[in-house]
Amino acid sequence: MIDQNQDTTTPCHQRKNNYVDASVQGSLLRRIVYHWVIFFGVAGLSAILVQALLGDPRLDLSTRIQSAAEEYAFFVLVVFAIFPAFLLDTIRFSNRFVGPIVRLRRQLHELGTEGDTPSMNLRDDDFWSEICSEFNTVRDVVREQQVEIEQLRTRLAEQSEPSVESDYPVHNVTTACSSPPSASTMDSASPLPRG
Repeated sequence: MIDQNQDTTTPCHQRKNNYVDASVQGSLLRRIVYHWVIFFGVAGLSAILVQALLGDPRLDLSTRIQSAAEEYAFFVLVVFAIFPAFLLDTIRFSNRFVGPIVRLRRQLHELGTEGDTPSMNLRDDDFWSEICSEFNTVRDVVREQQVEIEQLRTRLAEQSEPSVESDYPVHNVTTACSSPPSASTMDSASPLPRG
C-alpha cells in the first residue's frame, strides 16, 4: 500500500547535460545557424560590393572585389571563431525551458507506469516554474485516489467471500409415485361414481 504521508522530494541540482531534447534544441540550433549564415552572407556580400563599387575607379572590378574581401577577411574569421560560443549559449539558454518539459514528461511517465513519483522541483532560473506546484497537486490527488482504491479493494475482497449457507433450505420430499400403490391402499380408496 502507498504511504500517503510519504513525501519524496528530489533535490534540484545543476543539470550536467544541457542538450536534453534533440528534437527541440536541435531544431532551434539549425534555425539559428540558418539565420546567421544568411545574415552574414548577405551582409558580407553587400559590404564587399559597396566597397568595390565605391573604390578606386582606376582599378578593375575584380581587383576591387578582391581588395574588399581581404579587408573583411579578419572580421569573417572573428565571427566564425565566436560562433560556437553563440551556439553553446543558445543550448544553455534553451535548457531553461526545454529542461522543465523533459522533467515533466519523465515524471508523468513514472506516475503513469509506477503509480508514484517524487515531487517535482526545478532550478531557480528555469522557466515555467509554476508547473511544479500544479504537477505536485495532481500527483497528490492521484496518490490519494490510489489509497482509496486499495482500501475499497480490500473491503470488497472481505465482503465477497462465498457463504455456504443458502437462503432457502432444501426439504426431503418423497413423491407419491416413488413406489407402486399397495392393494390395501387401492381397496380403501372410494370408488368413482358411475354415470
